[in-house]
Amino acid sequence: MGRSARGGPQYEGPWFPHRRYRGIGPEASGPTLRHGHPPTHGRQRFSWVHIDDVIRAVRFIDNHEEIAGPINVSSPNVTNNSNLVSALRRAVRTAIGIPAPRRLLEIGMLILRQESELVLNSRWVEPERLEAAGFEIRWTDVEAAAKSLLR
Repeated sequence: MGRSARGGPQYEGPWFPHRRYRGIGPEASGPTLRHGHPPTHGRQRFSWVHIDDVIRAVRFIDNHEEIAGPINVSSPNVTNNSNLVSALRRAVRTAIGIPAPRRLLEIGMLILRQESELVLNSRWVEPERLEAAGFEIRWTDVEAAAKSLLR
């Protein structure tokens, strides 16, 4: 991110109509704007996890044969997009984050061959099965986790 004005939240906004996945059911995406997309304003929910916890979780799962199938490895403290990018900006000492509207995200995601839905829609999971097996996530504060990555 550097020290310039980058790293702002990602905002939903007008874009050309498309038939991409937006959820299940007629109201899956919640309230919509006049262009048919849900307002996000950087408040879309976001799962995150510190790399130290990922490594520890992989080792834990490897040592516990009773754990099988899909496992969510994430912090139990889900944040939102705006709080996450703010924590990252503070960690690198960048004061201002300019929001990225959908029209700019679509261009960037086209280059990356990804869907903008990855950052515009809420996507979160909780590590229920991992915690039930006795694993403890150490990094639960996004602010502290972001700062630790720069040490």
